[in-house]
Amino acid sequence: MNERQARAVNYIRQNGAITNREYRQLCTDVSAETLRLDLADLVKKGVLLKVGSKRGTYYILK
Repeated sequence: MNERQARAVNYIRQNGAITNREYRQLCTDVSAETLRLDLADLVKKGVLLKVGSKRGTYYILK
């Protein structure tokens, strides 16, 4: 897990969930595509659960 992903997990622990938009606001110096791949990687690793699709997507701890 990289530093950005750790920030996302901490955010979820504090707030219950994270959206792609919230993640972009946490990591303003990183491209949206990289952040999307970070979240997808955490889902693949079994850390996060993806809920919803398209604009309604958010992520919670598994």
